[in-house]
Amino acid sequence: MAVGTEDVRQGVPLMTAPDPHRVGTTTGRGDTIPPEGTSDPGGIEEKGDSVTATQDSVDLATHTPIAVPLVDSPISRRFNVPRVVLIVIDAMAMALAWGIALLTPFDWPNTTRSWVVIALSIGLTAALLRTFGLYKSRVSSVRSAELAGISRVAAIVLPSIVFLDRLATNELHLGVDITAGIATFALLIVGRSVFDGWIRHARAQGRYTRSVVIVGAGPGAKDLMEMLSDHEEAGYRVKGVVARRNGTMACSEWLGEPGDVLRAMATVGANGAFVVVDELTPADRSYVVEQLASAGHHVHLTMGIAGIASQRVQLAPVVHEPLLYVDRPTLKRWQLTSKRVLDVLVASLVLLLASPVMALAALLIKLEDRGPVFFRQDRVGLGGRTFKLWKLR
Repeated sequence: MAVGTEDVRQGVPLMTAPDPHRVGTTTGRGDTIPPEGTSDPGGIEEKGDSVTATQDSVDLATHTPIAVPLVDSPISRRFNVPRVVLIVIDAMAMALAWGIALLTPFDWPNTTRSWVVIALSIGLTAALLRTFGLYKSRVSSVRSAELAGISRVAAIVLPSIVFLDRLATNELHLGVDITAGIATFALLIVGRSVFDGWIRHARAQGRYTRSVVIVGAGPGAKDLMEMLSDHEEAGYRVKGVVARRNGTMACSEWLGEPGDVLRAMATVGANGAFVVVDELTPADRSYVVEQLASAGHHVHLTMGIAGIASQRVQLAPVVHEPLLYVDRPTLKRWQLTSKRVLDVLVASLVLLLASPVMALAALLIKLEDRGPVFFRQDRVGLGGRTFKLWKLR
């Protein structure tokens, strides 16, 4: 961790960096030593116990170091429209779930206490969604992680609704309670599917994206850049590469050496980085990750294991080293059963909600050419088995 002091003109702490030739060591105050051969990212001159900034500008041609301000991640300072949209969608899903439950023929008292139960259950659900990180992009953007989080929320909310109902009304209304819990689970999934489609479309058009740099310049960095370029809906815009200039660059937009990573990111306005760990020296890798994390930037580490499904990879530390464990490419029986139940439940609910639109589409198809409404085709499914696929023409 680097030592910080205050720039009187800007009022923000500055990154300091001691002697860059003492790689892998720290000062008595805990300063991180930048990798050998890199520019001093702090631009700081130390005199005894005092620390003063020596420069506040940089020449990209000569790569002169600067004093880089330590600030919160830029993403935290601006209004996050996608997150607000997701919160609103979740709130609508929870309200609609209780509306469906109250429309069932099951008994439910129309009292103040019963409405308090509804409000508390919605508040609990919202709190759990936040607690399990379901409003963080790194969770909500991974479908398997999002479904697992929503499942945990539902597992807590359903018995909580029953408990609150019994506590507030001194009665049990299991029909409404269970319907509300199941409907909440299903509608949260449906709502987030709608959100996923919307955000992908918006990002493909260049909105709500995150500017990032790639730290590394070998084949892995090149493949990563191509992947992010091909999948614009992922929401990342690569601004350039940070790497040592001793090999083939992944792109022409070279921003600086690893020791200058904070300056490079500030230059292009990036607030995230993809670090290709197998293309950096241990000293470079450690320095870059610590500097980015300390400055509040979003950091992704690429491990060079492309082609392996993310669901099979788990963090499994050994001693104090963060290692990855890869599961066999098979699903357990309970996972297959859970997936099947979820598929049928969500598909049935979506079919029910979409049935008016589908009926209208079928009518318009029939009126247009008097031909058949459906298109039927044989498809190959799991295990090579064929099945009939029905589609509107």
